[in-house]
Amino acid sequence: MEKAGKLTAIAISFLLAVSAALFGQNRTADSARIVSPPYLSVIDADTVLYQIEPLCEVDSVTLFLFHSGNQTDTLVTLHHPPYKHRVALDPNLPDHDQLHFQFGYILYHKNGTSIVSPPLGHRWVLHRSQQKPSDQIYICREIIEPDSIVIDGELEEMWNRAAVENIGSKAQFRLLWSSSTLYFAITVSDSSVTPRDFVELHIDMHKTRSHFAGINHRSIRFGPLSRSYALGVDLKSGAFKPSDSIRYRIREEMKWRYALTENGYLIEAAIPFTVLSDYEFPPERFGLNVSVVNRDEGMEGYDFYSWSGSQYYNRYSPAGWGTIVLRQGMFPLKLVMILFGIISVGIASFIVIYSIHQSSLNRKYESEEQRHPSPTTSLVLSAIETHHSEPHLTLQKVSKLCSLTPEEIKSSLQSDMETTFERLLLFTRISAAKKQMRTPEITLDEVAERCGFSTPEQFSKGFSEIMSVPPERYFKAVLEELEEDEQE
Repeated sequence: MEKAGKLTAIAISFLLAVSAALFGQNRTADSARIVSPPYLSVIDADTVLYQIEPLCEVDSVTLFLFHSGNQTDTLVTLHHPPYKHRVALDPNLPDHDQLHFQFGYILYHKNGTSIVSPPLGHRWVLHRSQQKPSDQIYICREIIEPDSIVIDGELEEMWNRAAVENIGSKAQFRLLWSSSTLYFAITVSDSSVTPRDFVELHIDMHKTRSHFAGINHRSIRFGPLSRSYALGVDLKSGAFKPSDSIRYRIREEMKWRYALTENGYLIEAAIPFTVLSDYEFPPERFGLNVSVVNRDEGMEGYDFYSWSGSQYYNRYSPAGWGTIVLRQGMFPLKLVMILFGIISVGIASFIVIYSIHQSSLNRKYESEEQRHPSPTTSLVLSAIETHHSEPHLTLQKVSKLCSLTPEEIKSSLQSDMETTFERLLLFTRISAAKKQMRTPEITLDEVAERCGFSTPEQFSKGFSEIMSVPPERYFKAVLEELEEDEQE
């Protein structure tokens, strides 16, 4: 498979070189629209339909799929629309590899120019193993005197209070925390330290366990003979866009040092919580993973080690990370932290409420104080809240219940809430469904029926539209949260 992939990659390179030499070549992602699979879709089957719609006149189209680095999974050239191809996915492809799982194309324009799509990573992800999230847990102790840890590449006595976690036989790491900072130290056994060796710390402060790393996730790379590198991703319209502001803040505010040892190397870092998420004060538990990559000189591949059990190509997927639990120290310090947390939450709440009022249409529905609805809108809201469980609730029926004309309802909702009747009804039903999902014994079909959806398919489509996640995965996350709360 690897040899065939390399040969196919060479064939693609040859095609591109010939096209560039004879006709000229452009590289852009704006000349075709990828119809299937949709952006940010999770693929859980052994085949997938790949289809594009060129936005210019073409003679033919070449479709291909890159994955797992430089491997090519399939290649086909089509001369007539529709430009689509059923791709059979290799069962050995690693799950959650959203960085390298890339659908690509070459458009051969009628004027002789070839148009090549750039790498389109972080838009699709495989998830076929149905594995449960990692059950690895790290209990992180609080330090009362943060100044007792100096980031100098040496492990002071204070580090002896931290729990030691092994990553196979390759490395050991430790974590401590204060009210403002996460402290990280790792010792790696390596007989030949090179600039290609590195350690990565992965943080998911919101504990989303999502398939795609996004704006709330951090992956920080430390190299004993190279610079540190922070990965912050902002997903907009399905595009992979590194967030320069996140990377800059981590680089400027994080302190870290390395030291070479007799048996390998050591990394020590102090990372403010404010650069790890939008939280001013950390939650009690959040997502965590630590991975180590060893690449010796002359070595074609690499050795990979992960604390949570993730693989090399899916190490950036929060779905496979473990959990860190913060344990607080002395009671007086707890009071200080609680006071600090209240102040921080107050400031953060003001910012969030202001942001909601300015830009979030969906969340406007959740806050009566932000809407200030007119009597007409209040009457409509009450009717929808009372009758949303009826599958055949329509604008005409609500107009009769409220003794209003459909035009009056439309005008009032648009003026007060900048929305439509259909959108408001859908949001009300989804809000009710989220409450129903906190009952472990209920099924999704029952949720759909109780909340007024005619079919489970209608419920799934509406839920995904509002929440940007399928109801099955949201329900699973809620059940996990309830289970964790019960265990605590």
